[in-house]
Amino acid sequence: MTLQKPDHQLQQAMAWLRNGDAQGASLLFCTLISVPHLRGAALAGLGRAQRVLGQFEAAIHTYQQALEVTPASTALMTELAMAERAASQLDEAEGTYRQALALTPRDPIVNHNLGNLLQARGAHHEAAICFRQAVQTKPDFSAAWLNLGFLLSDDDPAAAAEALKRGLNLDASSPQALALLAKILCDSGHGTDAEACARLAVQLDADYAYGHYTQGLALRVMGRIDEAIEPLARAAKLTTEHELSCECLYLQTLCLKDQGRISASMAGAQALLEQCQTPEQFANANQLLGALHFEVGDTSTALAHYHRSLELAPETVPPRVTFCATTNYDSSFDAPAQLALARKLIGSLQRHGEAQVPHANNQDPNRPLRVGYVSGDFRLHSCAFFLAPLFTHHNREQFHLYAYSTEPVEDAVTARFKRLIPHWRQVHHLNPADLAKLIRADQIDILVDLSGLTDGGRIEAMALKPAPVQIGWLGYLGTTGLSTMDYRLTDCFVDAPGAEAWATEAPLRLPGHYVCFEPPADAPDPTPLPMRRNGHPTFGSFNALSKLSDSCVALWSEVLMAIPNARLLLKTKALTDEAVRQSTLARFAQHGVAADRIELRGWEAATANHLELYGQIDVALDTTPYNGVTTTCEAAWQGVPVVSLVGSTFASRQGLTLLTALGLADHAVGTQLAFVGKCQALVGNIGMLEQLRKNLRPRMAQGSLTAGHSFTNGVESAYRQAWHHALAS
Repeated sequence: MTLQKPDHQLQQAMAWLRNGDAQGASLLFCTLISVPHLRGAALAGLGRAQRVLGQFEAAIHTYQQALEVTPASTALMTELAMAERAASQLDEAEGTYRQALALTPRDPIVNHNLGNLLQARGAHHEAAICFRQAVQTKPDFSAAWLNLGFLLSDDDPAAAAEALKRGLNLDASSPQALALLAKILCDSGHGTDAEACARLAVQLDADYAYGHYTQGLALRVMGRIDEAIEPLARAAKLTTEHELSCECLYLQTLCLKDQGRISASMAGAQALLEQCQTPEQFANANQLLGALHFEVGDTSTALAHYHRSLELAPETVPPRVTFCATTNYDSSFDAPAQLALARKLIGSLQRHGEAQVPHANNQDPNRPLRVGYVSGDFRLHSCAFFLAPLFTHHNREQFHLYAYSTEPVEDAVTARFKRLIPHWRQVHHLNPADLAKLIRADQIDILVDLSGLTDGGRIEAMALKPAPVQIGWLGYLGTTGLSTMDYRLTDCFVDAPGAEAWATEAPLRLPGHYVCFEPPADAPDPTPLPMRRNGHPTFGSFNALSKLSDSCVALWSEVLMAIPNARLLLKTKALTDEAVRQSTLARFAQHGVAADRIELRGWEAATANHLELYGQIDVALDTTPYNGVTTTCEAAWQGVPVVSLVGSTFASRQGLTLLTALGLADHAVGTQLAFVGKCQALVGNIGMLEQLRKNLRPRMAQGSLTAGHSFTNGVESAYRQAWHHALAS
């Protein structure tokens, strides 16, 4: 049976519309409206053609006519609503979608389209309900899953990630969805998966700036700094969004800093400063410049930038934290001044925090305690050498261990710590309030803050007092200024009687020394004394340049001037940069020390290679006013004695406790004159120095500084003491 001519024309019009000839289809549909049995279909087709042609007002009128023919058509109502939305008649469009849902409440297309409209109108909760209904009815509806993911990304990243994964498993052709998922995965510490998503996004669209940005971000999160710079630069070049451009430049600058390319990083920070438009952006740029000047030991300029950042963003936390932390490195700030500043800048955070809710922890004084450790350094980091003995020797029956890792980068050290701590929480993506809620939910009894005011610290969460007892230890060598921090784990050397007057935390003194060191397993054997082969003494320091204060450079210069044939070896990452090398030499030249007496070395990635360089040093010089900790222990393990100047602050008394533990208390001196004299005495008696080099590692291996079991017993006793005191309060 052959089709009658009007029916054939209707099919022809529909084919034209499908093939992109909306104008021709529109004319043909118009001729068919008068055919009674084709009127409804012709009007519906004409409405579609008019929408394609952008004739939205006409389409609305046409769909309304079609609905007079077929009043209960959900499909026609949906198309009418689409035309109304395109014509910016949002109220009418929402009403039409709701009429359609009254007919078919579970229709996935209607729910999806209404969800899109509601999302655009800011009704996110209702939009989410619609998207969820769409995917419940049609589980393979990829667009609805993806739109649900976009909708939830700000308020519920975990649910957003799940929705995006469901949608992308069905259709992985959206670079926007892939890049958003990459960003969420980055924020939650899943760098490898994030990089894979971002890589696919840029493969789909090589000009998609946000895709390149998320790839660079993911690579940086994974610690693949060298690879991260190129996609960040590509994103900055492609984007037309000022905020994204600034973010890319900021991250590029941080990557350059991580590489030790300080000059390039300085240039990037200056470029960022020139691009800033808002007070927040200016504050961030000054923060970055402050960090870079701090990196090379220019603390006065760093403090000036941090102060400017504080002026621009007085309510934000980072400039408060960095300003307070940097004063520990500046000789012009004594303990009373540091306390006053910490109370002003950090202690005031408590007023901005939520009201403290009483803790519901079990009050039994002798039950096993839940101990939580908060840190950004659960990885290959100097703190790890001191955490390992404690984590290894903890009594698992009496202390149930929890870790709250505030940084996403993980490595072999992280894997080891995960095996030692049963309850591991990755909290990099949590805001302070949510972190505090998690700690409360875990019912932590003793919360140990291992980062304080350093990178990875979560001082705002500490201000919310999520645990009954809160203790600062290891990572930050100063007072936080928070009354919510109850104690500081310390000893009688770094915190002599009376020192509690200059800290908001009460000293919780251990019976011996407040740290215990686990020597690197791949450390090379100590070498013979370099003086024997060189014919001259070599002093050295492998501390960061941030610790080389002006007073420190002046003191070391005195040593070199007092021993004319002595040399100085400095090694740290920032010295990879030629401009930094020259500026460092210039600092010593101001005190009369010629450049040919100083050897500068850059970064050594492998621990063994780093430690081998101690074979070129006869005596290590400790920094002031911020002493070394890891470097002092490493030097001693390699047979190199250290000379330290003892000050009045916590940071300036680290050498005293470490050297006392090594049986070298006389190497920690109280005056600059004594410091120079001790250095002269050591290199002036080559036989004694040679014997000390041979005996230092065995002495350290048999002493309290590496006695993990007894150290942990002391820490656990201190925890129990603090718990009993809290119950009695």
